[in-house]
Amino acid sequence: MASHHDESVPVNGGTDSSSQDREGPATTITFLGIEMDTIAGELRLPQDKLQRLQGLLQQWENKKCCTRMELESLKTTPAKWCGLDDHSCAA
Repeated sequence: MASHHDESVPVNGGTDSSSQDREGPATTITFLGIEMDTIAGELRLPQDKLQRLQGLLQQWENKKCCTRMELESLKTTPAKWCGLDDHSCAA
């Protein structure tokens, strides 16, 4: 009869169990300056971009009319904050 050796087998299969290996997949990612949180179902702007957007909206709050260029700037200004050029944001 063959002798039985009591050898311990690592639970992790012999691989290194660094903290990176134990972390799950990322649930937040930042894309074009906007943080997307898949768990909370939220999109977040960094504080500086949020303040600039609020300032832009305050400028428009009491306007009764505008030029075409001013109106078109509403579409392109936030895109420029994200580092996009005008052509990549064309509707």
